[in-house]
Amino acid sequence: MAVNKTVVKRSLVLVFNDGTDAKGNAKTKNISFGDVKVDAQPEQIMTTASAFSPLYKAQLVDVYVTESAALTTGA
Repeated sequence: MAVNKTVVKRSLVLVFNDGTDAKGNAKTKNISFGDVKVDAQPEQIMTTASAFSPLYKAQLVDVYVTESAALTTGA
């Protein structure tokens, strides 16, 4: 049985350093941007993340893309 995956929604998530907690563990803060085009290439998404990063005072730690996808079976 073949299964097809169709991405229906994407979001860009920037993870910033947010200092440390009382025990000295690193804390992070996530900032999400919805409505990323489903056909956007990884290079384009990273360029966008790099452009947004200087707008925030904290250091950028990670960049994620979250996806919602529909799965369908096909012959």
